[in-house]
Amino acid sequence: MPAKKYTCTNFANCDAALSKQVIEIEEGEEVVCPSCSGAKTLVPQGAGAGKGGGPPKGVWIAAGVLVVVMVLGWMLWPEAPRDPAAMLTEFFPRLQ
Repeated sequence: MPAKKYTCTNFANCDAALSKQVIEIEEGEEVVCPSCSGAKTLVPQGAGAGKGGGPPKGVWIAAGVLVVVMVLGWMLWPEAPRDPAAMLTEFFPRLQ
């Protein structure tokens, strides 16, 4: 039977996890880490097993920079001009 490859994620209590050791377990055997005896700490190794399936880090950085630029642009954008007559009477009250 072919063996499946796993890696342990119990970095606090397992030397195999710290050394990123690949653990091979035959099909039909119990999936338990031999170093820390943790059954729920093994994850399959292979294509995309440890990546999380989310967007790459560069996409998150670009989105963050875009948000910062947009907020700064909104804060620094000049105020829309008001009615000129109202502006003149505000500075020169006797013009009414």
